[in-house]
Amino acid sequence: MLPFLFFDLRSLISPTPRFVSELLNLAHIPLLLLLSYSFWPGLVQHHSTKHRALLALIIVTIGISVGVEVAQTLIGRFASWVDLRRDLLGLTLFIALCPTLFAASSRFKRILLPLTLFWLLIECLPFGLFLVDYYHLHAHPHTLSDFESPGQVSRWSSGKLVNTHRDGHSRALRIPLTIDRYSGSKLEHLPRNWSDAKTFYFEVFNADSTPQKLNIKVQDSLSVKEGNDYSMRFNGVQSIQPGWNSINIPIQAIREAPHHRPMQISDIHSIELFVTNRQTPGYLLVDNLRLR
Repeated sequence: MLPFLFFDLRSLISPTPRFVSELLNLAHIPLLLLLSYSFWPGLVQHHSTKHRALLALIIVTIGISVGVEVAQTLIGRFASWVDLRRDLLGLTLFIALCPTLFAASSRFKRILLPLTLFWLLIECLPFGLFLVDYYHLHAHPHTLSDFESPGQVSRWSSGKLVNTHRDGHSRALRIPLTIDRYSGSKLEHLPRNWSDAKTFYFEVFNADSTPQKLNIKVQDSLSVKEGNDYSMRFNGVQSIQPGWNSINIPIQAIREAPHHRPMQISDIHSIELFVTNRQTPGYLLVDNLRLR
């Protein structure tokens, strides 16, 4: 399982589904469990007590975990405290499950085992959430984000779910707006092929008492590879009135937006909604992003 820790799917699958990336990250848990299982008999033979063998096992496995993270930095990846936490979970699983380490009736094991299994469940929750969201994303390819299924809010770079109590739309994304030069949120995990659509539609709520300018950026994969150049993407500005607004952007306008080439409508990478140079903090609500 060790190669999975160094395997980068981005060169083979773009974009890599989030549940696949999360599954590869979870490989740390069984890897450390198997390593602990492999080392344990030899450590028991070379130490006078099981407690000393356990201490040696902890030192060896943690040393390997740190070494793996350092090795990943040498190939252009990043060390991760989350990975180290999952390594520790794999070690803890071995300690909780090992039949020769503690008696099955021991009080320590009766406490450790359910706590460790609960920890395992918590670590696996993001994988389950991303898997459910992936199913909804492909089952409804014209729904970019309507916040009516689990996991959609995690597709966005910022914002939280709020109840709107509107007819047919119970929830929306509340995007905080700051006084920074650019303030908003970005959607990257979305249906990428817009070829059979005529219009990009969404609804936005302006919480201010005066009209505001909303910037809309749409990029394909090529514009991202070219460094997010302004001339390589769609850059739209919409005036939004106080309250709810319906925005319709023709797909043809998005296709023709780059200066020297057509937008790759079959390979849309991301959408970004933002405002500029606000004087006071505020917020927007967005909902019902669809292709029509």
